[in-house]
Amino acid sequence: MVATERCERRLSVGADALFEFDHWTLSPAAEDSLVVLLPELEKAGKHPVSIEGHTDAKGADAYNDSLSERRAGTVKQRLVARKAAPESTRVAAYGERKPVAANTKPDGSDDPEGRQKNRRVEVVIDTCG
Repeated sequence: MVATERCERRLSVGADALFEFDHWTLSPAAEDSLVVLLPELEKAGKHPVSIEGHTDAKGADAYNDSLSERRAGTVKQRLVARKAAPESTRVAAYGERKPVAANTKPDGSDDPEGRQKNRRVEVVIDTCG
């Protein structure tokens, strides 16, 4: 998914397309998901890029922060290896702090679909920088 806001372009890839549950090493199918990002990164040219890791609300905050950082770092390594991002690319870990969907339903029960949307890695292009 691509979202454009003032001064940034966000390329979001669901973590389920990149990683096995609770892991940060790329799955065999991950390459297909990352290849989709390459044309967008090429268009970015010299604009600064950062990579953000996000999790759902399951698990402890410290664990989710660590998992999201490792996942963002893994994506950075792959994009750097493909020469699609510079080594200086910043990595940020947000754990469960920036959800894009509710992790629970209004009645307080678990919302697996919402949690799935929150598990993601976002490549952010600073279009003003």
